[in-house]
Parts: sequence; structure tokens; C-alpha cells
Amino acid sequence: MIVNRRTIRRNRKQNKKLAKLRDWLLPMLMNGQVKVGEAEQKLGMVAEQEGGYKRINK
Repeated sequence: MIVNRRTIRRNRKQNKKLAKLRDWLLPMLMNGQVKVGEAEQKLGMVAEQEGGYKRINK
């Protein structure tokens, strides 16, 4: 399987965004400032069992 440079760059960019989101959200979840349901509503997406994300309609 050949992966092109554009795909690698896109994945790296997405990984950085997700890491920033994790670093921002995780401490608030752990200390009770925000609940998972509230985070899902504010972010407009939910994690799925398959490891992907699904947008939720508002």
C-alpha cells in the first residue's frame, strides 16, 4: 500500500489538533468541570466504538 505525502501531512495535522483537544479537555473531565455528555454537545461529535468519530446534529 502506497501512502502519499499529502495523506501523511493531513494525518500529522489532524494528530496535532487532536492532541491539543485532548490536552485541553482531559483535565476538565478528570476534575469534574465538564461531563462527557456536555463535551459531546459542545464539540458536536462523539467517539464511536470502531475508533472513529461521528458528527452529531444540533
